[in-house]
Amino acid sequence: MPVRKMDLQVVDLIFKVGKIFTITPSSLLQTSPNKIHSCFIVVTYIVVTSLTYKISHVTYKQLTSVQYILAIFSLVAVYTHDFYVFIFVRCWRNFWLDLSRGLRKVNNRKNRRKVHYFWFIMSQLFLLVECVFGLVYYTYFTNYQLAFLMFVNFFRRYFQMFFLILRCILLDIILGKYRQQLWTLESKVPQTRKVGRDLYVLKKTIDVFNDIFGWPCFTNIFSASITVLITLDVFIKSNGHFTYDTRTMTEVLNQMLHMIGICSYWICITINILLCDAVLKEFDKIEELVSELKLRKNRFGHKFILLNRIILHNRPEFKAADFFSLHKSTLFGITYSITNFLLIMIQFKPS
Repeated sequence: MPVRKMDLQVVDLIFKVGKIFTITPSSLLQTSPNKIHSCFIVVTYIVVTSLTYKISHVTYKQLTSVQYILAIFSLVAVYTHDFYVFIFVRCWRNFWLDLSRGLRKVNNRKNRRKVHYFWFIMSQLFLLVECVFGLVYYTYFTNYQLAFLMFVNFFRRYFQMFFLILRCILLDIILGKYRQQLWTLESKVPQTRKVGRDLYVLKKTIDVFNDIFGWPCFTNIFSASITVLITLDVFIKSNGHFTYDTRTMTEVLNQMLHMIGICSYWICITINILLCDAVLKEFDKIEELVSELKLRKNRFGHKFILLNRIILHNRPEFKAADFFSLHKSTLFGITYSITNFLLIMIQFKPS
């Protein structure tokens, strides 16, 4: 089996798992989801979410007015993410086909399939353990209503984490294909025409990637930032605790679950952004190498001049719904924004 197909086997596995909840198509090639199954999942999601409204409202009553408004914005971002995924899977099937074709056209000799399998399986085990631990905790220490709310929130979180993990693996595959272009150029007989074609295909593939994952990426960062803001604000205003309640062993376990959820979520977001930055740096290495090779006086000089022109018009760029670009400095920008908002929030006294 060609390597270009082998490195997408794990993506096909992810799609087979994702189709159960209508998060992804059934595969990269067969992109038509079952209509009855899709409608059942969406209707179930709406009904179950509606049932948790009263339970959630009791929790939100403990927040200040500013925290409450931010929590509503966070929920809107989460719902936007989930319904976007449902709609995208159902209505924009050609994007998935274009992404599949682009990834299959470009070869990658270094196969990281085992690493991708490990990422996916370990992430699923982690989410499963977190769900079971949360259900046991809320059922045993609190009540069945909160256990039901936690179960629903877990599936909301699972949708987002699933898409984050899928993005991580796809980005690592794209990174590997850019590295392959660098290795091809460093060979004794560089295939400049093939590299130029592959760079063009990869640029178009990244554009499709942005179309599919741009909005989910933006809503992930937006909701995660608000969650951190609310958590830090409560921590500061409650004398170093994460809730306004009294200290009990039950509350310590609740805090631990909450912090594990936040940290794992931000780890996935950070890996996504760092992988985007790694792709951009790999492209810079290719551009630098071609600029150096075209100056050498040999029989390949004119080919590198043509390749350099192709590179200038095919620079990749990762975007979060066209709001901002994704690279390493984005992490600093997010931290800076959270810090500024937190300094404003702590000036409001809790009611």
